[in-house]
Amino acid sequence: MFTLVGLLEFFYKEAPVGMRSLATSFTWISVSLGYFLSSVLVDIVNSVTKRVSPSKKGWINGLLLDNNNLNLFYWLLAVLSLINFAVYLLSAIKYKYKKEDDELLRQKWRQQLQVLPWSVQVKMSYQRVQFKKTLQWVKQPLNQMRMLKM
Repeated sequence: MFTLVGLLEFFYKEAPVGMRSLATSFTWISVSLGYFLSSVLVDIVNSVTKRVSPSKKGWINGLLLDNNNLNLFYWLLAVLSLINFAVYLLSAIKYKYKKEDDELLRQKWRQQLQVLPWSVQVKMSYQRVQFKKTLQWVKQPLNQMRMLKM
């Protein structure tokens, strides 16, 4: 559950622009698959340990926790987590992140701007011009004050 935010960010940033919504759905698929596999793991461990143990009771047998061998089950989970961490480290070392330079981001912005309706484009360009004029009005008195100080 704690990896959900990281998975969403990873799939969103590393996916191609046209596949971002599909890629973020992979997050939910991996979480649901993890929940399913955890219940399958409990069933497999219980059935194997029932056959192997001399008492014919599994590690997870019934509702009484005193009669179970949960300590062995948690050791198994710790070993599986250690293997998972090693695979993660190898994957993280070998993975090459997608590089996006400024020009590519500008091109994406222009493409997204072309999709907008014409009225929104005009309004945005008008606001950009007004903002530049406002900056000029602020800069003029500052420049005059600097000239007076000299």
